[in-house]
Amino acid sequence: MILNEPSVAMAAATSSRARATVSSKGTPTPNTSAENGVWWLVLGLGGGILVLGLLSTGRWARDTAGRAAALFEDVDRGADPRTASLRRR
Repeated sequence: MILNEPSVAMAAATSSRARATVSSKGTPTPNTSAENGVWWLVLGLGGGILVLGLLSTGRWARDTAGRAAALFEDVDRGADPRTASLRRR
């Protein structure tokens, strides 16, 4: 049987992880507090990405994009960007 490189790498990674989680007596070792902290970090970052995704697709985001597009149109026509927003009010 010929093994390709990905399957050899997967086997090495799996056996390495198995050795790291089992002590010399054959019993599993518990998670350390550092590992738990990483999971909380991943969870927090995932929640932040979810919130940013919801904010960037809502009505507020569409309104803001519309105002920005109007300012860019004024600038493209040669208006001063500092006074373009004042004329719209």
